[in-house]
Amino acid sequence: MACASPPDRCTAGTASRCDAPSRSVAHDNFAVSDKEPRRRRRTATITARGPTRPYTNYTAARIPDHGRLEASVRYDNGSVTGLRAYAAANQFLASQFARAGGTVEVQVTFRTPMAPDAFRAWATNAGLTVQAADIRTVNAKGRRSTLAVFPRGGDPLPQTIIDRQLARHQPADPLTVQGVVDARGTVDAARLPGIAADAKVFMADVTATVVRSDLASEGEVDAAQTLVQVPPPFWAMEDLGLVNFR
Repeated sequence: MACASPPDRCTAGTASRCDAPSRSVAHDNFAVSDKEPRRRRRTATITARGPTRPYTNYTAARIPDHGRLEASVRYDNGSVTGLRAYAAANQFLASQFARAGGTVEVQVTFRTPMAPDAFRAWATNAGLTVQAADIRTVNAKGRRSTLAVFPRGGDPLPQTIIDRQLARHQPADPLTVQGVVDARGTVDAARLPGIAADAKVFMADVTATVVRSDLASEGEVDAAQTLVQVPPPFWAMEDLGLVNFR
């Protein structure tokens, strides 16, 4: 299904807070300062240690219907400087996770759209177990949209699913595929620095794993199952000019 509108732009520091006492929690690879809000809602600011300043924040809450934790990440995607700082912080955190080992969730954003066949080969070579991939499409008027494609039967980007989604727009509003712009999945932590340093990759975002680790440190026993929503930056990169991220 095509999404013709970009994700909401979120700017770091905009999460709502309550008038509860502040406290700080230190971790090996990041630090969190937070306020414990009412109704089991939590806000936090994540700081990557190294040559970066506080780079993002998130809000987490339990959803009344099913009780599952859900978290929404916010960062500065309104400027080239903000996006570059966010990418740099994630690159630093990726190196920390690599030393710790294990499996890490990562959201990879490419500098330019990658052809589907090239993406399939890239994902295999990178050792990425793909959970979802976004494809940039445009119509005859140049209007951008995104196709979300999920793996099937070991294929990280099933062509039959792409073709089916494109067919829904024929003939009224045919779409042209430009390529894969980002993908979410899991990878052996030791592979993270290589992915982050890949010339084709603008960002290897590990914030979802950081958020789950933080929630676990706060005693949330089901933190590993938290649904963490991290807005992909490619819409903003296009708006700001892809040339600034090559």
